[in-house]
Amino acid sequence: MVKYIIIFFSCIGAFNQLLAQTSQDSSQVFMQFTVEEDVLNLQPKKPKSPQIYSASKVQEDYLSTPIAATVISQQMIEQSGALNIPEVLRLAPGLWVTQKTNGNYEVYIRQNNTITSGLLQDSKNTQLLVVIDHVPQYDYLFAGITWETLPVTIHDIERIEVVKTPSVVFYGNAAISGVIHIFTKRISSQKFRFSWQSQTGAAAFNLQNGGTQGFSYLHQGSVSGGLGDKFRFRLSGHYYFLKRFQEDYYLLFDNRLVPSDSLLDFKSNAFETNLNTKKGQERFGLNAFTTYVFGKKAVVHTNLAYQQSFAQTIQTDDTLALAQRTANTLMAQVNALVDKLHVTASYHIGERDYAQGYADNQFSLNQFQVLADYKLRYREIDIQPGVGLLWSHYTPNQVPDSSIGFTNYYAFVKTNLNPVSKLRIMASLRGDFFTQADQPLLSYQVSSTYKIAGQIIRGSYTYNEAPVLARQLRQNIQHTILPQVSPNNSSTIELGWSANIQSKINASLALFLNQGGYQYADFEGANPASTRIDAFNFAQAGLSTEVSVRWSKLGIRGFVTLQRSGQTLNDLSQQGFSSTPQFYGGLQFNYEGLLGRLNLNTQLYFYENYTIDTPYQVVAIPAKMLLNLKVSYKVWKENSIFLNVRNALNNTSQEFVFADQIPAFYLIGLQFTL
Repeated sequence: MVKYIIIFFSCIGAFNQLLAQTSQDSSQVFMQFTVEEDVLNLQPKKPKSPQIYSASKVQEDYLSTPIAATVISQQMIEQSGALNIPEVLRLAPGLWVTQKTNGNYEVYIRQNNTITSGLLQDSKNTQLLVVIDHVPQYDYLFAGITWETLPVTIHDIERIEVVKTPSVVFYGNAAISGVIHIFTKRISSQKFRFSWQSQTGAAAFNLQNGGTQGFSYLHQGSVSGGLGDKFRFRLSGHYYFLKRFQEDYYLLFDNRLVPSDSLLDFKSNAFETNLNTKKGQERFGLNAFTTYVFGKKAVVHTNLAYQQSFAQTIQTDDTLALAQRTANTLMAQVNALVDKLHVTASYHIGERDYAQGYADNQFSLNQFQVLADYKLRYREIDIQPGVGLLWSHYTPNQVPDSSIGFTNYYAFVKTNLNPVSKLRIMASLRGDFFTQADQPLLSYQVSSTYKIAGQIIRGSYTYNEAPVLARQLRQNIQHTILPQVSPNNSSTIELGWSANIQSKINASLALFLNQGGYQYADFEGANPASTRIDAFNFAQAGLSTEVSVRWSKLGIRGFVTLQRSGQTLNDLSQQGFSSTPQFYGGLQFNYEGLLGRLNLNTQLYFYENYTIDTPYQVVAIPAKMLLNLKVSYKVWKENSIFLNVRNALNNTSQEFVFADQIPAFYLIGLQFTL
């Protein structure tokens, strides 16, 4: 492991030396270089509208993209009062977000929630990819995103780009339903700056009981500045401690709740599997971001991150539905641009315990990723080829001499053509090869936009393939690639419209039709010999629409998604799956007053009822409307105090099967900047 770290940083040093040879006169002002702002995550100072990179790997107006996408800005995040990244995603149309325990969520992009195996181990979304500064965060062993292990928090984020069209062609097989791309803050000023935010609060249950269950705390801060004209840095840290909203546990086989102090009566090793009965989530992290400009056409961004986390969430199928998982990881990342060449590299090491107290769920992680792409132009065609490598190995703590590997080589090419000024055509192709699979994977996308009187009409067709990741043991999260089965696949047709009306109104509409099939492990017992691989087909149709209005000091934004899912297209004309809300969306109001000192933000997020079929029972999850409020007041300059209320209506219904009740959550906080 040490030798890989040495090799990684040696390569960084050698690359920096290469860039230094082409550096320009240091008298050049820091921001006056002609690199392309899309790759560097440096937006114009006053963009006419939100900019997006992830939809086409070119910075552009998000309303002009050839596929369905949304941008959540830093301002929207701060005004909303959202406590974490999954909750922020409730601000994007087409995303269905459910909370399991305090701080622990599941996120879906236009996706059904069919648990194909019926087991809670498989109740997560395996087809969503999160990317941070161009680096994918997918956990192949877990086959999903462990949100609490992401190295950044909302305090570090410049913007979040949500691409709701399948994006395997750009970001890999994990993005088969879409991608969430997080861009962190970049510092342009060399002036020293210190920022801190703290908030504390408790659930309505706790306040009604006199605060006997304790309070939750969220602290995050940063220091930033620069040296000379070329170097900028930002150091950030965070600590979250979130209490569970209840102390009871659900007994799977008895269909009832039991108090936490009686768990030993039902599970002999409860002190090992569920020791921290009152804690929902605990996180600690540090980040060191740097930027160095070598010249007009060369710049390097780096990040070194350390992260510790604990989460108690729905995951196991052994007596109790709740399991506790921990992680301890270190990450190094480099983004470098030399003229039209963009290179991204990252290295992760650490320890992950996916289910404390359960054997064979503890692993050491070693992961290396590298991607390079180049932009060129041939006659009237913009061409962007790229190649990459993923090398990810997990070593079981119980069997240190063995390892589970995922090695992926891939190449892609994107072309962009404007035959006439109003018409744009984009075509992309990607090939993947996993050394653990028997056959290569092919994905492609064709999309187009046409401008009509300030409006954009778009259409796209996407075909994606991904390897089959399946578990072999009922009580083990460990996934492996199945080599001798057909790959998972999906095809998507989209039609869309967007417009900016008199600079104050933005509106968009997207129609989508998805079809595909994937393989999954069906467990008939604890014995792996009784495991079989089954195929599951799906079809989905729907629409999403969004309207935002800005009038003087008031901003209003609303969005809604209507969809229906089934196994075939014929199912869509009938009831379809009941495991997916057919109606969900949100509404947001923001008001600024008192010369910009007062900010009042109100959000509604709602979804229709749905059901989840498990081996224990069919559970009906009722429809829910969440009202969130944040009122902040700037006492002096950028220093403010605020009141933050999540779920103000105190609708305590569960949002996920066998999960905790989710009551109102009241917090007070302060933010200051020096």
